[in-house]
Amino acid sequence: MSGLFPRVRRHGVITDLRITDQAVYFIIKERAVQAGIKECAPHDFRRTFATNMLDRGVDVLTVQYALGHTNLVTTQRYDRSAERRLEEAMKRI
Repeated sequence: MSGLFPRVRRHGVITDLRITDQAVYFIIKERAVQAGIKECAPHDFRRTFATNMLDRGVDVLTVQYALGHTNLVTTQRYDRSAERRLEEAMKRI
């Protein structure tokens, strides 16, 4: 198999092809609706993964490598914890 999630054809036939990006998007959107989540996209999982790693003290260069980014600034944009810290600071004022 060429992908983590192989494409499944009619009658449950598993192929060597990977699932398409559009199929991933559709599956996530469908499951989000079922779970009552208003907005959710596949890329949200990457952002959450990066933020969780950074929140747990993983250095940003390791996160950059894990995400496959060539530019560190791209990785830093994924860090949503700074937004939470700012919100918490504003509440204390």
